[in-house]
Amino acid sequence: MKTPRDIPSWAYAVAVVLTTVAYGASYVVIKDAMEAVATSWLLAMRFGLAALVLGVAFRRRIARTIDLSHVLAGVVVGLPEALGFLLQNLGLTQTSPGRNAFLTATYCVMVPFLAWAVALEPAPLASAFTAEFAAQLAYITIATTVVGLLVQNVAQRHLPSSEVALLLSFESVFAAVFSVAFYGEKITPSLLAGFALIFGAVLVSQFAPGRRQADELRAEAREGRP
Repeated sequence: MKTPRDIPSWAYAVAVVLTTVAYGASYVVIKDAMEAVATSWLLAMRFGLAALVLGVAFRRRIARTIDLSHVLAGVVVGLPEALGFLLQNLGLTQTSPGRNAFLTATYCVMVPFLAWAVALEPAPLASAFTAEFAAQLAYITIATTVVGLLVQNVAQRHLPSSEVALLLSFESVFAAVFSVAFYGEKITPSLLAGFALIFGAVLVSQFAPGRRQADELRAEAREGRP
């Protein structure tokens, strides 16, 4: 069995790209799920269930390491993350999955009236909890939150943060593909241009001269060699 030190960096890059496939598909799934449940309630269920699954899976490690510093770090990371997902999903109610994904990929979402983004929403009706909604919730909880964020965080230990961010931009490409295939979004010149730019940027980052040498230097640094 290979240890993390034996795994080449390209394997982590592939894992991140595969994760973006799940992320991309989630835009269409979330778009449909929000027809049954309001945005904030969907997020609460999604991340509440994900926290429960991860808490059970890593209960022993959490019990050994949890302290005030971890709680504070979680708050610092979690609050912006929660606000980001809330704004992203609110935007998804007003636009197509592909367009929303490309806007998300800019990582520059700004909203003038933050107070509006957190006005309270009514609790979902019992009739909203259909088998279809349960399947949608299971997908965005397990595939995109539990597995997706785990893969992303593990990969970030072995790849430069800028490279991971660039690979994650594939999320918008796959979201556009799924939106065209399942949501009926039209293919436009701007959509094709966005796809080409992102795909080209990833190819340059992965196959540019000096990439292999950089990988070797990172491997030596992890092993503690001078």
